[in-house]
Formats: sequence, structure tokens, C-alpha cells
Amino acid sequence: MAALLRKLTLLGILGLTACSDSGTAKPDSPGGQDKTEAGTVAVVKATKVARMTGKPVSGETIVSPNNTATRYDVGGTDLGIFWRMGGDKVGILFGDTFGKDWKPGYTPNWRSNVMAWTTDRNLEDGLSFDGMITDGASSAKQIIYSAHETTGYGDWSSIPTAGIRIEGKDYVHYMNVMDWEPIWITNWSGFAVSEDDGRSWELHRNLFSSDSKFAQMALWEKDGYVYSMGSIIGRRGLPYVARFLPGDILMPENWEYWNSSKGWEKGRAVYATPLFGNKKDEMYAEPTLVYHDCFKKWITVYYNEIKNRIVLRSADEITGPWSSEQVIASGSQYPKPYGGFIYPLGLDKPEIYISLSQWDPLYNVFLMKVELEQK
Repeated sequence: MAALLRKLTLLGILGLTACSDSGTAKPDSPGGQDKTEAGTVAVVKATKVARMTGKPVSGETIVSPNNTATRYDVGGTDLGIFWRMGGDKVGILFGDTFGKDWKPGYTPNWRSNVMAWTTDRNLEDGLSFDGMITDGASSAKQIIYSAHETTGYGDWSSIPTAGIRIEGKDYVHYMNVMDWEPIWITNWSGFAVSEDDGRSWELHRNLFSSDSKFAQMALWEKDGYVYSMGSIIGRRGLPYVARFLPGDILMPENWEYWNSSKGWEKGRAVYATPLFGNKKDEMYAEPTLVYHDCFKKWITVYYNEIKNRIVLRSADEITGPWSSEQVIASGSQYPKPYGGFIYPLGLDKPEIYISLSQWDPLYNVFLMKVELEQK
């Protein structure tokens, strides 16, 4: 029976597969996708599994294992950027964070960023923190310095965009924000580096200019290179890709940037060309990137602000071609969504888990399970 099913799948009669074998069924448009080409990793179902931060609100039925308001003085926060720290340990970065009594319009104990970690591998029942980096008492502490100058002309906040471990050190890419309104304006972006599992950080400022195509980015290591998918500041950019040797992470002048006409160009970020999208309704924000072992494909998840939805694209090669957008979470289902960062373990199954942020009145982070199939 198993052999027969395998044969039917290869003939395209079944039309879709769990992982790397591709069928030849006619593309369709489930779940609001723009289109689904053959070979695309498509979203079957996305489910909000659990609350990761803050306190449950009235009527909420999902589990909330971390009790961050009481345990870590984290009542409101966002992002939830994952990275592998070795073995089963995963780091988690959050953005602007407020105290246990946070509510819309009330922002006590402001920290620009905080960090948790987990070794939880059973995410079916939520993601439990092993701990957070604290100030020595019980309050999660800010790990990357910000002056919190809110005039719109200084250092307003330091917001992480990606994390990666290289040779035992943790590297966090972050943007130093000057102002948020009416558009995001940054002073620069850089890296923070920790050699002690996140307890202390050395800052490498001003590695990327305020108008850099890699002012925010996602990071993933594969086959001897680290790959960075980047975009300009804000939510109205397009995706670009660079690669570099692990030892060159703090030297973007040594990175190679992809140009669709010339290939990989060393040290010439200005000539990087977009991988996909357009400036009308398919722009790239708050990116995350993994190589999915089950499907043998690159997967990126990001926020499309114009269409107000978290989406996924896939590709055999990081330089493309990339699939069309596959919808994970729309604003009609989950009001004011953003983020959408991929949990970096368990990529040998036809699924991913992501962190979903929702703006006021929730302003917290939730865990979503995303079931996938290859068309």
C-alpha cells in the first residue's frame, strides 16, 4: 500500500506531499493565497497555540505557560525573535518591553529589549521559558543599551531584528531608532555580541547606515556561509540577500551581495537587487529565514503591511525564484498582526512554529503552529 501511494504521488494523482517530493497538481488558491505554483510550500492550517508573554485577557482560552508579568515584570512586549544557541537551547529576543501593570497608554518600566531562552521541544502545548536575563532580582533587564531619548532626534530605542550563534558567541543584529512617526527613522544598525549566553553584551555600532538595504535582517547559517536577508528600515521595503563567512559577520565590507545580473558582488551592498516583491502591495518587513530540512527549501516569513498579513514564501535556492505569498495570518483573523519569526528547531517535519505579535490592545507575543505541504 505504501508503495502504491508513493507511485500515485509521483504521478501527481494525489497532488501534494508532506515534504520534499513534489506533485504536479493544478495550482489552487487555498486560504487566501495569491496563487500556488507547483513545488511551492503552502500553508494548510495555522493555529494560535499559546500565549508566550503577558497576562491572559478575558475570554482567552489558549494556554499561557510563562506568567511573564509576575515572574519577570513583562506585561507588554513584542517580536519574539528566535535563534539556535546550541543543542536544544533557543534564544528569544523581544522588543520594547513594559512592566507587569502595562496597559494601553500606560508604559511602566520601559526596556528597549529583553531576552529569554528555552529548551522546550514539545511546542504542541505552548513554549515554556527556562528563564530570562534579569537584573539580579526578578525583572527582565534590557540587554542592548538605549538612551530612551524620545525627542525624535536622538536614541529612542534599540530594537533587535535577528540573532545567530557563531563559534560559541551570540550575535544580535539591532537597529537604533531615532523616531517612529510618521515613518521609522534610524541612526544606524549594528551588532551586539555576547560570550556568556546573553548575560553581557559588547556593542558594535554603526555597521549599517540608516538607509542600508540591510538595516533590518534575518540570519541563517548553511554550508559554510551565513546568509542574511535584509531590507530597509520600516515596513515598505523589498528583500535583498547577502552571504559571508562566519568570521566576517562584523565586517559587512567583506560580505557578498546578490545582484541578479552580476551574481555575488563582494562589498557592494548598494548594488544588491530585490529577490521578489514590488513597491505597491508586496513589501518585506520584519523578516525571518530558515532552511527547512523536511522540504529541502529556503523559507522566509514576513509581514506584508499593505495587505496586513503574515506570509510565507519558499525557494530551492536562496537567490530564487521565490514562490508567491502564502498566507499564515491575516489582520481579519488576528487584529493588528506583525512579526512572524520562525522557531529554528524541528524543521524536519512538515510544519513550522512562529511567534506572532499583536498590537494594542494586546501588545504581546503568541505562538502559532503552521502546518505545511508541498504542492
